[in-house]
Amino acid sequence: MPQSTVMDVLVLVAYALAGHALILLNDGPYWDGWIIDSWQRNRNWAGMRRFYAEVGLAPLYYEHRWLGRLPQRLLVYRLVAFASFLASALAQHRIEDFVGGVGEHFTGA
Repeated sequence: MPQSTVMDVLVLVAYALAGHALILLNDGPYWDGWIIDSWQRNRNWAGMRRFYAEVGLAPLYYEHRWLGRLPQRLLVYRLVAFASFLASALAQHRIEDFVGGVGEHFTGA
């Protein structure tokens, strides 16, 4: 990997940590996490399966059921959320490298 690419990745990781580190430190669920947490704690798999089937997201039932079996499931959810933000930033950076940069493309520079 070229030195500039390594530095770019390190800068993106630093920005991701600066902007989203609270996700890793908070020990509570967010948004619909309260409902999912309740289903997992109470082992209400039938209710969770019915809900996801009714809203057309049946595969999410299997994802949340699998994650619900993990001993540190809330930590895993936080790591997945943080990794998603970081992966998104890295993918966007790679795409901009591929197309030559968004600013240069639109400004004609």
